[in-house]
Amino acid sequence: HVPQVAMLSGILFCIIGVYWLLRSLKDTVFATIVGIQYQPRAKMVSLCVVFGLLFIYNHMIDKYEKHVLFYILSITYGLVFCAIAFALH
Repeated sequence: HVPQVAMLSGILFCIIGVYWLLRSLKDTVFATIVGIQYQPRAKMVSLCVVFGLLFIYNHMIDKYEKHVLFYILSITYGLVFCAIAFALH
């Protein structure tokens, strides 16, 4: 039981660390790539995307066990941001 808790704690630590780094970079990266004039529109679109993701998440909660859902979300999060990093490189 201890190895699973340690692994899940490490995954959560990495998620929070990456989020903390990306949060401080998001406005400058967005302004450089797209332009600051599109920021209000992007915030509105992101709100709609979050609502859509919440519906998907609620469906996944009913379908999967909690620890399996945590693995799915962690892997998806990692893959998405690896793809973004590759696209920005």
